Amino acid sequence: MLYYDHQHQGIHVAIWHVTESYEELLGMLPDADSVCNEAETKFRSKSRITEWTAVRVLLYTMLERQVKIEYTESGAPYFPSYEGMYISISHTKEYVAVALSDKHKVGIDIEIIEKQKSEGNTRVERVSSKFMNENEHVNSMIGILLAWSAKESVYKLQNDNHLDFKNDLIVESFDESNKEGSFNVIDRINKSYNITYKVFDDFVFTLTSKES
Repeated sequence: MLYYDHQHQGIHVAIWHVTESYEELLGMLPDADSVCNEAETKFRSKSRITEWTAVRVLLYTMLERQVKIEYTESGAPYFPSYEGMYISISHTKEYVAVALSDKHKVGIDIEIIEKQKSEGNTRVERVSSKFMNENEHVNSMIGILLAWSAKESVYKLQNDNHLDFKNDLIVESFDESNKEGSFNVIDRINKSYNITYKVFDDFVFTLTSKES
């Protein structure tokens, strides 16, 4: 079901909560056969097929028409039939997200919030040293997750497979207690990317953009 739908400054962002079965999702598309054939050719995992189909349903909901998505060699999505329309896609457990714009290149990411156990750190806290460096001062689990997500959004925007999250991207300090807001990420050539973020009950969301 459609979970979140927002348009601001030429960017349309929507998030789908995948509560439907694969068959139910196919039933929401006007040309289900083409999606079914492509999905089942690309993937073997039923969960991956369902997730992939949910992205197409969300895109159909946003555009009110069914369009084909292709991917570059680096894995970045694009519309072969709609030059000038930019797209970014993300998915996490039970959720998929899409950002669209005809004015801006976009990078979007969502990350599931791991439930805090009584003892021990969450996975993102345990691996934080792999993507954060000594110049970044983020303290909470949500803050660390937002930092990771923000770097993913910048990576998708830049479409650079050689980007080193730990050494090439610096997250500037922000108020980690806020449920939504913005902060900056600085890259290796000192270029700044403004990150818009929102903390939902089950996941965090980040978005960045630049004029095309």
